[in-house]
Amino acid sequence: MISNIDDLVAFLHEFHAPWGEHRPSPDIPDNLPRALTVLYTEFGNLIDMDPHDPRIPFATQDGLMPANRLKYIDGMCEFAWENQGNWSCRFPIDGDDPPVFSNSRDVWEEGPPKGFVQACDSLEHFLITLCLQEAVMSCPKLIACDGHDVGSIFRSTPIPLWMDGIYVDGEPSHDFYTYEGSKMLIMNCGTVWIGSHTDDIEPQFANGTKFSKISDY
Repeated sequence: MISNIDDLVAFLHEFHAPWGEHRPSPDIPDNLPRALTVLYTEFGNLIDMDPHDPRIPFATQDGLMPANRLKYIDGMCEFAWENQGNWSCRFPIDGDDPPVFSNSRDVWEEGPPKGFVQACDSLEHFLITLCLQEAVMSCPKLIACDGHDVGSIFRSTPIPLWMDGIYVDGEPSHDFYTYEGSKMLIMNCGTVWIGSHTDDIEPQFANGTKFSKISDY
């Protein structure tokens, strides 16, 4: 299982291998928290990919900002955004693992604007959830399944990878799994999403599993 940013990096180096060589960003600020510095160092060229492309490994559904696009606003660093710009995420510029604040609640909650409120007490935790979500959603083979019971979808039980991931809604909402004998990555965030760089998803489904192909490059 993944328990920290170093575990995530090891997993993503293998999972993102089909994207080609992984190189550091040339524009890494020297005052970032360790988890973000590690990501820009290990995957900078993938994070720096053109955000207008429909499928990129760190910014398909939502996005981790390239190092040269980080914004500093009111003592905070803005580092992630929703894919249509409806909300963003920031962290205070102090500490090595600061909390994450987001204005995402203004999108789905009624009432007066709340602005940026704390979504997660750990930037490292939030980044792991974000990067795994984008790893799934950027896959050339992407399938969505009906139902929330991951175990009933497949022929055998998926292997937990990162559980109770906290994202912008501030509560545990994302569970991730791998699958023995397959290179697919499974995400349960209310809908079960399965991504892979190879044609290895459908043979693992249990009989009667209902699914929709989202992409099939």
